[in-house]
Amino acid sequence: MGNRTTHEILESQIKRAVEAAMVAHVKRYPRPPLPPNDSKDQIFAIVLTLFFTLGPWGFSVPIVWACLMWSMAWLAFLYLISTLPTFLKWNLLRSLLAGVVVSAIAVAILHRPVRSTWRREKASATSGKLFTPRGSPADPIMIQLCKATYLAQWNGDNKREANFDVLSSRVRFVRNDDGALLINTEVRDHDDNLVVRVDDNTWTVPESMLWDKNYTDDALEVMDKRGRIVLQLRVYPDHVGICGEWWSSSGNGFRIADGPNVIWLSKDKNPPEPSIKPIFRYPSTTHWAEWVKVN
Repeated sequence: MGNRTTHEILESQIKRAVEAAMVAHVKRYPRPPLPPNDSKDQIFAIVLTLFFTLGPWGFSVPIVWACLMWSMAWLAFLYLISTLPTFLKWNLLRSLLAGVVVSAIAVAILHRPVRSTWRREKASATSGKLFTPRGSPADPIMIQLCKATYLAQWNGDNKREANFDVLSSRVRFVRNDDGALLINTEVRDHDDNLVVRVDDNTWTVPESMLWDKNYTDDALEVMDKRGRIVLQLRVYPDHVGICGEWWSSSGNGFRIADGPNVIWLSKDKNPPEPSIKPIFRYPSTTHWAEWVKVN
């Protein structure tokens, strides 16, 4: 033992015991290896998270693209969480379950505001497309005038039905070479201001319109600044329903209203009834694509 005192011998034995205990602990609970270039990866993930989170607010992108960017930000955020020491001790299954649970909670919280924003964007659109059924180019097109109980046959310009003589100058139905039904019309008010145009099923309204409209993939309804429905198109599997109010540049017009009724109009004679009853709920900003419930 040399000249060491009892105290020094005891201190040495305690030190060796502590070192042996630490070695045993490290062997039993080894520290998980850190990913290579961990700090660089974390900085990159932080930059991606900030960019994809704040990007949609800075560039006012559509909500669909915003959701895509937020999803990328969320993945980067999950990566950052996975690099924390606590999570490094978890096995793969536990980490995946935690990520799924946290993601599900985030989706549940954000679903309603995201859907509301998407509906407002859809309601404020100034153009869209009607998807119409296909048939043989030679097939007659069946038309329902403003919820009439009967269907009339549209045979084109050469063989049009008598009760379509007035409508044929304002609305054109054709089938293209592929058999797709194409609808063309233009609605203006009595002051000759454009309200809506439909060109081969693609509809457009002025960006500065002071009125409202509502639509789906197979229906379009447009309201003028008086709050009256002036165009209503609805596509069914075997026919097309149409109501509307058309004016000429001379200040005369006609309305095909519920009934169906044909009312001749002028600037001095423009009665609100018979009217075209809406098929959608309004305002469209809060009721986009919502149908009126029929009792």
